[in-house]
Amino acid sequence: MIGVGCLAHILNNALKNSVEKLDFGEENLNIFLGLVHQYFQHKNADRISRIDRIRAQIDHSNTRNKLPTKSYSKTRWLSTGPAIEAIISQWHIFEVYFDEEESGKHIEKFKKFFESPFSFPMLLTIRFIAEEFEEAICSIEGKEVDLITSIKIFFDLQQKMLFYRDEVEKPSIVADIIERWAENDQLTFELQLRELYDDIQSYMTKWSTWTNSLKLHLWATLEAELNESAVIRSMEVISESCQINSDELKENIRSANTFINNSLESWAHLSTSKRWSSLLTSNLELNALEKVANFILTLPGNSNFVKVFQSFNYCYF
Repeated sequence: MIGVGCLAHILNNALKNSVEKLDFGEENLNIFLGLVHQYFQHKNADRISRIDRIRAQIDHSNTRNKLPTKSYSKTRWLSTGPAIEAIISQWHIFEVYFDEEESGKHIEKFKKFFESPFSFPMLLTIRFIAEEFEEAICSIEGKEVDLITSIKIFFDLQQKMLFYRDEVEKPSIVADIIERWAENDQLTFELQLRELYDDIQSYMTKWSTWTNSLKLHLWATLEAELNESAVIRSMEVISESCQINSDELKENIRSANTFINNSLESWAHLSTSKRWSSLLTSNLELNALEKVANFILTLPGNSNFVKVFQSFNYCYF
């Protein structure tokens, strides 16, 4: 029995739970995104009319009666980035709006948020990070993505976040903004950013321990030539359910590697399944290797599990 979890859920929660720890004043960002959306949703006619007037003055736009914020839910995948993007893209409009606003529920929280020099560059940085997570989640939930490929996507992102942490990575526009700050303020911002990356790393590591027993199968993504010892270890894992001759497997690996090395460049943008299709239709004798690959690549990926759980919405007992 191989216990697996949902890597897309882990990525979603890693970002949102880590962002939640950042200091944005009276409320964390997750709560703030919900509050500001509710503010314009409720009694929205007058508020949106005022937003339209300010927008027309600032960017000469003729947009009318459009809700200026995006709905946000901590449990809904891919909602963080768009909610932040809506605020970033209209930052100066919101600044003017809340500077003029004199009363209303949570109005002091909104004023402090948009007046703080910290808010805008940190939102830009979170949006920058969220784009990486959105891309990974969408890839993991792809139609042709198996579990091993999902794990590879997950760990590639984790390695990127580790690099970002070491480099205190941020968008160039953010670097330009904080360069004009006092040195202590720059250090405070970068310390919070480093802590954000640390929290992301910690969450991803804590909730992906179940992948440790599956990492040895990452060779099956065919992103590099086959490592003989790794393939042999995979064979040993499945030996009880599938009898494979190790000498034949080693010969298969040597034959496959010649073809793989000549194909890596053309395979760069192909899915794992299409790479294997190319290899297994190459007229090479790869029977033993194919048996190992068939087992590894039929481990169900995350999208399959989600579809099973969703199906219960339509079942009656």
